Amino acid sequence: MSEVSQPLISENVKRYTLGVLVVVYTFNFIDRQILSILIEPIKADLGISDFGMGLLSG
Repeated sequence: MSEVSQPLISENVKRYTLGVLVVVYTFNFIDRQILSILIEPIKADLGISDFGMGLLSG
């Protein structure tokens, strides 16, 4: 009467899900940082004032 229960989610699915979440988090972090890295070239190219860049960057 001792039945071995199968896990609801396999280890491969858990690892795949974790990998996808890490990749999504990495892209999210890069996306947040790109505007602050490129703020001076954007300001020079578009001729936006400091006030305008403040509005753009939040």
